[in-house]
Amino acid sequence: QDGVAKPVGASLDVGSVPAGGSAIVRLTITNPSAAAVAVQNIAISGAAFSLPGTYVFELPYILAPGASWNFQAGFAPAATGAAQGTLQVNPGLSIALTGNGAGALSVSNQGKPLAPGATVDFGRIELGSSTQQSFLITNPDSTAIAISQLQVTGGGFQQSGGPAGSFTIAAGASATVQITFTPVSANGAQGTLTINQESFLLTGSGYAQPFPAASITFDQAKA
Repeated sequence: QDGVAKPVGASLDVGSVPAGGSAIVRLTITNPSAAAVAVQNIAISGAAFSLPGTYVFELPYILAPGASWNFQAGFAPAATGAAQGTLQVNPGLSIALTGNGAGALSVSNQGKPLAPGATVDFGRIELGSSTQQSFLITNPDSTAIAISQLQVTGGGFQQSGGPAGSFTIAAGASATVQITFTPVSANGAQGTLTINQESFLLTGSGYAQPFPAASITFDQAKA
């Protein structure tokens, strides 16, 4: 979830995800033995857990000695509170899954709270110039919350600071993200900031500095 490989024992805690959101847990099966092993079946139970993707059609999968095979599990709590499930690999390996549906993240822009779907205007900017705004993402919950997606899209908009991709915000902590708008034309521009399942509309416009008006003077004294 956070890009760090951790051995999995009889249980696996996938962490906290805002209720209504989702996260992907990347898992690896490794064959440490000297003989090939067949992965015959992978199943998952629990309302908040799933096996996304089409890898199930690859089974059975033969793992050579020392080889590994990657797959993914999804965690999408519909409500706040603890969630439980089970991951079954072949008949002999059962892993208890736990997770938490956390309260919603709080997002503010330049110190002002943003409602989901809110619009943030970067203003009218001269072509060749840029402007930057800061967004504060706060976790008000008592447990850490996983950010499975933080993405900025749209012509002229790009993330210029702060964490990117997948990361975790500790309980009561915050993360600051900077977004820069550099207009590419003398027209209006739109973009999107996506944080997990929440999106915010980014707007701005560019303008070209007009050329100074031409003037002609006539010096009568030298005529």
